[in-house]
Amino acid sequence: MASKKNKAVKNLVDQSAHVLKSRQAVFGFVWGLAHFVDEFRQPVRPFEDPIQGLLHILVFALAASLMIRPSSTKRLALLAGVNIIVAATQMPQMPNHNMILFMCDIAILASIAYADFSRKRDLATWWNGVEPFLRTALLITYGSATFAKFNSAWFNPAVSCATTMPAEEFAFLPFDIPWTTLWIMPFVILGAEVIISLAPLNRKLRPYALPFAFVFHTMLSLTPVSNGLGFTFILLSLLTLYLPEDASTDLYNRGVKFQSTIAKNGTLPLFAYGFVSISASLAILSWFAVWPEAFGFIRYVPALFLLIAFGSVISIFSLKYRNSEQVRPAVGAKTWLQILLLIVVGLNSLAPYLGVKTNATMTMFSNLKIEGGVTNHLIMPRLPFETPADDLVAVISSSNPNVRNFRETGLLYTWHELRRKMSETPGASISYERHGEVFEYQKAHENPELVSINPVLHKLTGFRNASVTDECLW
Repeated sequence: MASKKNKAVKNLVDQSAHVLKSRQAVFGFVWGLAHFVDEFRQPVRPFEDPIQGLLHILVFALAASLMIRPSSTKRLALLAGVNIIVAATQMPQMPNHNMILFMCDIAILASIAYADFSRKRDLATWWNGVEPFLRTALLITYGSATFAKFNSAWFNPAVSCATTMPAEEFAFLPFDIPWTTLWIMPFVILGAEVIISLAPLNRKLRPYALPFAFVFHTMLSLTPVSNGLGFTFILLSLLTLYLPEDASTDLYNRGVKFQSTIAKNGTLPLFAYGFVSISASLAILSWFAVWPEAFGFIRYVPALFLLIAFGSVISIFSLKYRNSEQVRPAVGAKTWLQILLLIVVGLNSLAPYLGVKTNATMTMFSNLKIEGGVTNHLIMPRLPFETPADDLVAVISSSNPNVRNFRETGLLYTWHELRRKMSETPGASISYERHGEVFEYQKAHENPELVSINPVLHKLTGFRNASVTDECLW
């Protein structure tokens, strides 16, 4: 009797371990794919920047390695660790979607380390503790991008990103679409993002949220010049965390069966290395593309194909198991470290409203404007004091070609960013207007403050270029 009971307990434990392994493997594969495509789409030329080129190739290889064995905690940790280093070298000038990768990779690596070095050394079940945290981080980041769109400029079709971005991105079509007359577009896009933000929290709506998000964001990515493709992969991988356990187990079992089949045929190494080799060849080919359109197109088509293929599979399984037991809890944080990281994620999302940072935050082409002592947000009030985002500078002339050419854009620097630029060429001349007063220096270092930067502050915070008028900006 005792033997049967022990066997039942062992079977239950084994089944639980298999479910955890399945869920980690499904996420690991799509997370590796998100990194893989992001690196595949990066316009990094290793001959021009050897260090970034080397890191680019390393992340590319580690992402492919994780896709081959997605249940491997070690491979996931290696990818997360290297990507954190890459992102740290790019800070603070990194794309918003890379900030999501950066923060989630920090959480993943920290959770693995926490489980590995804790007294229980509970590395076998670490995934069970990190899933709710990652879902919470997704809610905060995507939710903050949606919240940022509640501003007056977003609902103005003449300047809204919901109309001006499609007008730019679909300019290659042989016919014209009067996007700026489509007043309904801002409401459609904002409504869809509200649904994607909140629907996963409801167990009945959750199975439909993933396919809805996949279709919606794929539609936003149907152009070679779109920045939405990389973000869609990241969003899709994080939404797999909401798949029912039965769906994850089924996907994992099918993946293992597929691997076993091609392994028996002796084609597993050929399949794996062939996939990586073709992708690498396409990436290298695009490095030497003469025209920017060709450069983007060579990388865009395979990435879009992968997105549609794997997004469709995950969406089908989400709907197939819509009546299965849904994951619980939907969101949460189980350790003090996760709580601390969530505070950081939250502060990063609040940073634009606090005026301490506008680059690498989740404003996501929202038309949000908080610079120059004003705000166009309809809900979040303006702080009653001046912030670094309010200290704007208009460049008049400069012998620094980058700063001189910037003047032609009609945009403004923050004082914070002008100091960063001029610290690179302290001997350059410059004339600029700040606080209504014109300053002119034959050599920028005549004003020590102009060419000095705070190593920590300037590394952690960055500001986008500001506009005096409403227009589509990050």
